[in-house]
Amino acid sequence: MRAPFESRTIRLEFISILLLITTFCAFSQSEDLIIELNKVKDYGYLQFDNPKGSVNINGYEGNVIIVTGTPRFRDNVDNEQVNYRKISPPRFSLSAEVKDNNVLLLCDSYGNTIDFNIQVPVNMSIKIKSIDNGEVSVYRINGEIEIENEYGNIFAGNISGSSVINTTYGNIRVIFKKIPETPCMFTSFEGDIELVFPEDEKASLKIRSPKGEIMSLVNLDITERKALLRSDQDIKKYTLENWTRATLNGGGTEIILSSYSGNIILKYKKDVTFQF
Repeated sequence: MRAPFESRTIRLEFISILLLITTFCAFSQSEDLIIELNKVKDYGYLQFDNPKGSVNINGYEGNVIIVTGTPRFRDNVDNEQVNYRKISPPRFSLSAEVKDNNVLLLCDSYGNTIDFNIQVPVNMSIKIKSIDNGEVSVYRINGEIEIENEYGNIFAGNISGSSVINTTYGNIRVIFKKIPETPCMFTSFEGDIELVFPEDEKASLKIRSPKGEIMSLVNLDITERKALLRSDQDIKKYTLENWTRATLNGGGTEIILSSYSGNIILKYKKDVTFQF
């Protein structure tokens, strides 16, 4: 049996994400793009694919989007050119297309690793993708959340909107402020998935991890596996489904958790100290 997340290990892992994102200014100059939104309209969504680097999203009580991009690595200085004043050209381009408070953020990093810190209205929905060499973290978002990060970890804290979060090789950790009314799905091929619930929330869980373990500090009612029947012309096929189904506090919103070789860990908020 592979060891589960330890609380200390998790804290260190995701605190390292924060340190990684917030200390880049020591290496290179950050640049901001401020996007004004219509105060009257309901908030829409932000879509952003970062070609190379991390993305940190923070929800706040405001009506503008503030995008801060920071090159991760300092420029090289040639020893033979120390007497020159080096003027660095822009290391990335950044633009935004806005329609009815729906924002498409576009970045060309020219092969550089650029990390982004983005502040958005707390009720905005987001669709975020880190393509290479980055982590994704999201805090205090009430809108819908869609995140894809194939190679890196994903952390979502203090969220209450419908969520679809996917990684192939990274870990996923989610702390719910409250469970939304619409379904959520969290998938990782090799990584662990940890969900942290408020104690009084209701959910119906559908869990699968063929090569991993399912571990819970949450009071779940496990339901019996269903036999599925499929008919193809004259042939009937009966199969026991390969999902574990359980209910929390009598059942509610469907939450799907799937990993091939990672562990699935379920906790209450009281069981963790690292929260947002």
